[in-house]
Amino acid sequence: MEAIGQLTGGIAHDFNNLLTAVIGSLDLLLRRTDDEKIRRLASMALQAGERGATLTAQLLSFSRRQHLSPVPVEPNQVVASMADLLARSIGAAVTVELDLADDVWRAMVDPTQLEVVLLNLAINARDAMPSGGVVRIATRNLAAVPDALTAELNPGAYVAIEVADTGAGMTPAVLARAFEPFFTTKGQGKGTGLGLAQVYGFARQSGGTVRIVSAENEGTVITLYLPRTTEVADPVAIERLAQATGSRQRILVVDDDNDVRGVAAQMIEEIGYQVVAAASGSEALTEFGRASFDLVLTDVVMPGMSGVDLARRIRAVAPAMPLLFASGYADVATFGDELAAETVLKKPYRIGEVAARIGDALSAESAQ
Repeated sequence: MEAIGQLTGGIAHDFNNLLTAVIGSLDLLLRRTDDEKIRRLASMALQAGERGATLTAQLLSFSRRQHLSPVPVEPNQVVASMADLLARSIGAAVTVELDLADDVWRAMVDPTQLEVVLLNLAINARDAMPSGGVVRIATRNLAAVPDALTAELNPGAYVAIEVADTGAGMTPAVLARAFEPFFTTKGQGKGTGLGLAQVYGFARQSGGTVRIVSAENEGTVITLYLPRTTEVADPVAIERLAQATGSRQRILVVDDDNDVRGVAAQMIEEIGYQVVAAASGSEALTEFGRASFDLVLTDVVMPGMSGVDLARRIRAVAPAMPLLFASGYADVATFGDELAAETVLKKPYRIGEVAARIGDALSAESAQ
C-alpha cells in the first residue's frame, strides 16, 4: 500500500500540472469567444478536464498527499448535519439511522473531507443494497488504541465513526483488496474503484486509520478512527468571500513549468492585475528586487529553490507581503508542516478560484 501510494502520488502531482494548463486555457477561451460552436466544444473539454481533476484528487487522497486543513471538529454535529443530505443521496429505499453516543470527543480532522468520506461510504452502502436496507452511522469514544490497531496508531485516545449496512457483504477475496486503488466489483462505468482507497488515505493522513468488517450476506461495517483533540475551534474564524476589484495591483507569479506559469499569468491579467512572471526562485528574487509587488503567487516544488525557501527570503525583507502557494499536492509530503498555516491554491484551479484567493489575501493584508 505504501509503494502504490508513492507511485500514485507522484503521477497525480505531474498530472495536476498538465490539468492546470489545460483547464486554465479552456477557462480563458470561454471568456474570450462568443462563437457558440467553439464554446460548446470548449465546455465539453473543460468538463472532461474537471473529471480528470476529480480523479487526481482521489488518487492524492489515497497517497496521503492532499492538502488537509484539520481543525477541532464535533463528530456528532458533522454526522447529524449530514442526515438530510445522506437521505436524499441514497434514496427512499434505504433508511439512514444515527446512533450517536453521548459526549463524543472532538476530533482533529478536515471537516469538509470528513463529510466527503461519509457521503462516499453511504453511497457505497446503498450500492450494496439494491433492494433497499439500512445504513447506520454510529459514533463512540476509544480511551485507548485497540490491540488490533497498535501497529498503525500512536498511543492515545480516538473517536470512532462507523458506517454499517445490511447489504450483500464482501467475500474474503474482495475484502482483502478493498482499499486497493482501481479495484472495484461494480460494472464498467459505474465506479473508479477509488472510493475506499480515498477513505483509507484520508484516515491515515489525518493520523488515524480505517477498518472493514464484512462477510457475505451479513453486511459491512467500515470504521474510521480519528485522533481525539482537546482543542476548541475558534468561533471568530469566519470564511471571507472576496471578489477581485480589477485594480492594477502588481502580482509576481513563480512557476518552473512554462505552460502553468503562462496560463496563471494570463488568468491574473484577465482578472485585472499587472503580472510579472518568473521561472525560478532565484529569478523571482531578482524581479522582487527590481520592482514593488502587492502579492506573490508561487509554486511549491521547484528545482533549486523551493517556493517555501523563496517565501522565507521574501519575508526576511518584506514580512507583510501576502503570499499564495500553488500546490500540485506532492509538495505536501515534503513541506506539510511548513504549509499548514499558509494559503494554498490547489492545482488545477479555475479563474474564479484564483480571483477569490487573491482577493482574500489582499483584503486581509489591507485590513491589518
